[in-house]
Amino acid sequence: MPYAKVLGTLIEKHRPQICIVGATAIGRDLAPRVASMLRAGLTADCTDLDIADVTDPKAKVEHKNLLLQIRPAFGGNIIATIVNYDQWPQMATVREGVMPLKPPDNDRAGRVVEEKVDIDDLSMALKLIQRHIEPRKVNLKGARVIVAGGGAIGSKDNFKLIYDLAGAIGGAVGASRAAVDSGYIGKEHQVGQTGTTVRPALYIAVGISGAVPAPRRHGGIGQDHRHQHRSRRADLRRRPLRHRRRLQADYSDDGQGHQGKGAVVESG
Repeated sequence: MPYAKVLGTLIEKHRPQICIVGATAIGRDLAPRVASMLRAGLTADCTDLDIADVTDPKAKVEHKNLLLQIRPAFGGNIIATIVNYDQWPQMATVREGVMPLKPPDNDRAGRVVEEKVDIDDLSMALKLIQRHIEPRKVNLKGARVIVAGGGAIGSKDNFKLIYDLAGAIGGAVGASRAAVDSGYIGKEHQVGQTGTTVRPALYIAVGISGAVPAPRRHGGIGQDHRHQHRSRRADLRRRPLRHRRRLQADYSDDGQGHQGKGAVVESG
């Protein structure tokens, strides 16, 4: 893949400490290829990033200014903080919309560095013959209001009520993985880690569980509600204390349940 060859060559030349790639259709393919070339670790679909000093519990050695790569794990039941101190660059992919967008700082300016990388014929083995782009049916990323339905809606016909409510308040229609897997609505409406990560001002969830059921005595798991619809505040309860203090300031409420700075809604 020529993109991987170019990025890998530039990383070997400039030796950056951190390399962050967008979790887009190309980025999800590019980042692991580059990580494999460099023998570096990679954390996919991070929902938060931070910089902190980390002490190795075995060697008792403190590592300064490591990248904390934070993402849901085990079906969204916990929030894992992953660090990499022995093989750099520290690599992570981040999905669009999972972090608050800060206002632009016009006093800052980037620096363009022109580079030349030799690409051999083997790296250009693939040739694009035709491109087909499907028109977008729903824009969940840009929606300020989302009304989402889950598997408990019960049928495709019942989902018309979700459409009616969304139309009445000027919102977009979302869905959990259970609703999509049941055929009630198309995949393009799916919200969460396996669909579209969203950050609306108002999110209404109808018929969505958000909890992993206990195993049945007969063995196995009951109905699949592992999608874990949750708000940002649910993530705070699972965070280590050092992350919780920082995030509580951003997502505080007034005691009446009114959150500040919006919320991130995810489901796997």
